[in-house]
Amino acid sequence: MSEVHIGRNIRAIRLLQDIKQGAFAQKMGIAQQNVSKLEAQKKVSARKLQAAAEALGVTVEAIETFNEKTVLQAVPDQPMPQITAPIKEIIAYFKEEIAKRDELIDQLRSQLDKITSISSML
Repeated sequence: MSEVHIGRNIRAIRLLQDIKQGAFAQKMGIAQQNVSKLEAQKKVSARKLQAAAEALGVTVEAIETFNEKTVLQAVPDQPMPQITAPIKEIIAYFKEEIAKRDELIDQLRSQLDKITSISSML
């Protein structure tokens, strides 16, 4: 079972509530840039976690145990709500994640090329 990524849970709950980063930052009393940093962290301090919970209007436990699959399955007979506003933000998030993975792949390929060239000299 994978470890909980608190920052991703905070982000998912914020997006589900259609709260923009700027508004969330203001509620937390932090700069907007720090929201991105917070949401990228796997572990968050108890103080920041409490502040995020208060800003989102949920409990700390709700953030810690948040599960997107459970949320989507919670009300199977109800029509799915139209979530249009955060779609651009969700797409941007996944583009960032893909770019990070691509960068890592490039770094690994470069290291492999170096190792291959060194081993061919031996």
